Amino acid sequence: MVSQVEILGTTSVPLETSSGDPLDPAKLHRDFNTLWQTQRLSDLHVETEPDGDQVRVIFRASERHLERIHKVKIEPLTPGINLGIAPGSELDERMAQQAAASAREQLISSGYPHAIVTAHLVPDSRGKQDLELHVDKKEHVDIAGVRFTGDLGLPTAELQHALRATKSKTMLPGLWHIPPGYSDDAVQSDAASLRSFYFKHGFFNAQVRAGSPEIEGGKAGIAYAVDAGPRYRVGVLRVGHRPIAVPPGGELPADAVCRELFRERRQAEREGVLDFRARLDIKETKDVAITVTRGPEYSTRTIAFRGNHSFSDVVLRRSLLLREGAPLDETLLRKSLARLNATGFFEPLNDRSVVVNTPPGAQHGDVTIWLKEKKMRNWSFSGPVGPMSVAGPLQFSIGSRLPPWGRGVLELSTYAISARLMLFAKPIGNLIPFLPNKRFIPLLTIQRPMLPGQRFLSGAEFIPQLGWQGVLAGYGASQTRDLLRTWLDTDRSYFTVLPVTIVKADGSEAGAMFCDTAKTKLDWLRQITGTASSLAFSFLPF
Repeated sequence: MVSQVEILGTTSVPLETSSGDPLDPAKLHRDFNTLWQTQRLSDLHVETEPDGDQVRVIFRASERHLERIHKVKIEPLTPGINLGIAPGSELDERMAQQAAASAREQLISSGYPHAIVTAHLVPDSRGKQDLELHVDKKEHVDIAGVRFTGDLGLPTAELQHALRATKSKTMLPGLWHIPPGYSDDAVQSDAASLRSFYFKHGFFNAQVRAGSPEIEGGKAGIAYAVDAGPRYRVGVLRVGHRPIAVPPGGELPADAVCRELFRERRQAEREGVLDFRARLDIKETKDVAITVTRGPEYSTRTIAFRGNHSFSDVVLRRSLLLREGAPLDETLLRKSLARLNATGFFEPLNDRSVVVNTPPGAQHGDVTIWLKEKKMRNWSFSGPVGPMSVAGPLQFSIGSRLPPWGRGVLELSTYAISARLMLFAKPIGNLIPFLPNKRFIPLLTIQRPMLPGQRFLSGAEFIPQLGWQGVLAGYGASQTRDLLRTWLDTDRSYFTVLPVTIVKADGSEAGAMFCDTAKTKLDWLRQITGTASSLAFSFLPF
């Protein structure tokens, strides 16, 4: 039995292990992860000491020596590097080296395969530190072209269409193409895409190998050696116990298979299944059976936030679609992260911002969401992409969130005050009668942005210069934008790629076929509607 739990060297956090309970190694392991994921520690270990006929559990930690960053300098100035580190952040030497590694990866993916980036923390005269990154990009290498050799089995034009990372981007058909930057990851990624493409067309023995690049004068030629093998003709096709119609020619209906697998995975997610796997077995009888393996079902026991200092848990929980006690639905979790991102309060959240802890043998999971608040003060200078008469005004703004006082609708940290200067191509009063008939408009605003879960209690913007008509118009514009965003949002946009393992008749694995979500006509309509609405709202001063 545990007599006492101590945390030495860092601030205490809630742990599963507690005095009076039996000593549970699984709980100790989870508690260790909980402490380490605070990202404040440079070292951590746990030990037990005899205490009569019980044991005392001691977590010994060493906190990182963090330095507050005054400036982030990249020398020479290198566009395209996004460190995600703002002045005022706290870093240690290891985090500085991680920033250098991240910058190098970004340069490599942009076509600088031999880039070198070094990082240093340099003291300044104010007692703070500057993060200095020294960049040597070396030679830039573009992919000049891709060719295919060997037994292709399919037209070259179709293979070019299957490429993703090594294909030139078309800006103006027939006139303007942008070649992609060379990186080995991009080449290997497209080799996997080509194998998947062959599998979808029934070439289950296909082999694709990327050759060594031919680099000369900043240009790289990429060659893929292909052995397509025979094309398999499908007789009977089943996904689980559900039969799938096969075309008269016996071609594998890959799109129908992927749609059915996405449907089954979504149903499994609704039931709390986190582990969903698909496997395509090729039979000697020309039958194809696709089996699905589902892991255990989990419910959501607790949802915890870490890193929110200015915002209450109540505000954050209203943004969540995932509920405690409900099935642990991954798609709802991703949608909840997107709703938190929409508030604009935090640095962008993604799957790596979430830790899901599922104890062995348990039927529940604990979700921890790690947040990093944006700075209270901000400024921006923005302009339209194109003429102001078509794409909106030129504007400069400076603002700040209010202090973390109050509760509920009066929680001041959810409000922001800002001063804006806007320059329009034509007097804005010509567009909306009650607005000032001027091209240059200074505005002082107090705004509560649209908050998920508080639709009618947020989205208001108070602009004294525009009177009550401006308040109502701003509120209406916010509500309309939110309704459009809700309509444009679908579950399909949160689907991740689903790999399907291909198993040949002899039991060996051929590789993976990747199911991804192709755009439908309705998706194109949503995209056009979103672009048009963004352009329309860009002309409004609220």
